[in-house]
Amino acid sequence: NNANANANNDNSKCLNTRATNLMQACGHALPQPHLELEPGIYGDAFIGRCLDDDPGDVWERLDFPLADADPTAEWCLIARQKGGGGGRSGGSGGS
Repeated sequence: NNANANANNDNSKCLNTRATNLMQACGHALPQPHLELEPGIYGDAFIGRCLDDDPGDVWERLDFPLADADPTAEWCLIARQKGGGGGRSGGSGGS
């Protein structure tokens, strides 16, 4: 039962600093968790990359190398720009 597995998973109570830092680097506001925890991502997170071209009817999973899990990676800087998909500066993917 997944509910029991999650209830016993202490990792879900730990701040995921890598995911939190990536989210901030892309310009997204951090989620406000319940209880009295600081804002951020808690527990496990999946980060991936895909090509999604609706007019061309294309969806393809792309490589996401470990180097791209760095908040200073070029894609994070692009995401912060207007139209870059991030949460600030006019990005289309607000949180």
